[in-house]
Amino acid sequence: MKDRDLPEDEQTARQLYGELLRTRRERAGLTQEALAKLMLCSPGNIAHFERGRRKPSLEDAQRLDQILGVDDELFRRMREIWESSQLRNYFRPVLEMEQKATAICEYAPSLVPGVLQTRDYARAVYRSGQVRWDDELNEERAARRMRRARYLEDPQGPSLWAILDEVVIRRAVGGPAVMAEQLDHISALGRRGRIFVQVLPFSAGVHALMEGLLITMSFENDPDVAYSEGIIVSHFTDDPERVRFCHKLFDLGRAAAMPPENSLALIESAAEEYRNASRERLA
Repeated sequence: MKDRDLPEDEQTARQLYGELLRTRRERAGLTQEALAKLMLCSPGNIAHFERGRRKPSLEDAQRLDQILGVDDELFRRMREIWESSQLRNYFRPVLEMEQKATAICEYAPSLVPGVLQTRDYARAVYRSGQVRWDDELNEERAARRMRRARYLEDPQGPSLWAILDEVVIRRAVGGPAVMAEQLDHISALGRRGRIFVQVLPFSAGVHALMEGLLITMSFENDPDVAYSEGIIVSHFTDDPERVRFCHKLFDLGRAAAMPPENSLALIESAAEEYRNASRERLA
């Protein structure tokens, strides 16, 4: 099974971080004891960090950068490890399972599904969660997302049925030009029959899927699975009863959504509106 968008092993990442910390400490001419004194911690903590046995908090990583004068290098690296561990705990099962799925259904409540995002749209999404932009890190994340989407180029890859809440196409993520390109991309995939896409319009009112992102996956020889996600809590399950409930929710969403042809027409109309808005900005 090939990895497309998976984070590196956390233990290896910690060890690489520890080697980097030790190199930077020695270059600064500091012993573990001296660095610990400046950090107001025990020398044992520094030793654990350097051996990959323990990961510092993001605040400690930032403090180490300030003391060693390495311009946020350690902070960025540790942030990647923290985020990778979060991804492993919550979303990694989805990334692993989609490699061998035969059919994937996804409801997107607020953003374009990751596997359908263009590079510029993905960059804008990642930037939205940062107080201080890190373009290098965002570029790496966007590249991983593009690699993950390669299964859409494979005729034998899983089918994808996406229901997009209308807010997904109305929210101008990254600005009009980015949205025009993004919606064109979705439309092209739909027009050539690679994906099925439906828009759940505002006029549908309250509906069963409103609470958050939902993904279900089916397999040739394995039981179906489901993944749901809220702001704080995410849940992955292969419990048959819960998966059946998720399938039912998705079916209700399909019934309330616009037909695929009408949905593509709306997406293309919105893309043209964004294109016109972009031209007006440049005029």
